[in-house]
Amino acid sequence: MAGVYKVLESGAKVPFLAFGTGTALYSQDATKQVLQALRAGFRHVDAAQMYANEESVGNAIEAFLSTPNDSQSSRIPSREDIYVTTKFHRTSSGSRTVKDVLKGQLRALKVDRITNPRHTRSLWDPARFVWWSNACLTQARWTSDPCSPSHYKAYERREKRNQASQLGEINEGQVLLKWLDAKNAIAVTTSSKLDRLQGYLAVSNIPSLNEEEVHAIDEAGMKIHYRTFMKHMDQPR
Repeated sequence: MAGVYKVLESGAKVPFLAFGTGTALYSQDATKQVLQALRAGFRHVDAAQMYANEESVGNAIEAFLSTPNDSQSSRIPSREDIYVTTKFHRTSSGSRTVKDVLKGQLRALKVDRITNPRHTRSLWDPARFVWWSNACLTQARWTSDPCSPSHYKAYERREKRNQASQLGEINEGQVLLKWLDAKNAIAVTTSSKLDRLQGYLAVSNIPSLNEEEVHAIDEAGMKIHYRTFMKHMDQPR
């Protein structure tokens, strides 16, 4: 869904699907994985000071911006092609200020700006703030998930539509991405597997969930999950 965007109240457009550099990449060299995601088609990279790998994320962005997109194109991607977000965690011991830390993050990421320096409204343009929901899309298991009946109903409908339009098979994670899309959320996911990344990006070709399907997944999920953040997603639209 690289071509799918969400529009903020400020009018800024945010790519719906972001590649996250935390979780499995926490405190790891993320160069290879981030570069693979960018080359696959991701245009939103989610970083953080707490992830302790911003320099490697920056190395990947720098490498991507210095080479053509693919073998069929001679176009060199530009900084404007990538939506880069990061989060401030804390200052270090000593006299460093929040602004000093943010400048260090810019240097590490090798960019001249970041799109949503979180928790720093007084120092940065509020129009650049965006919040999103992390989704454990790759952990979906139909046979053991209490939400399975609702998910599978939506899955079957999407599958029938895809077969009719010759779009190919879909998977559970793609259904959950369509659910997040319907909730007007930003999805942050990650994977070291190219085929899985390509599957996420292919979601834009899958028909949207209808209201009944979205509601069924909402209802099933609220019976077993407690939401700490993004509580507005549970409110009727």
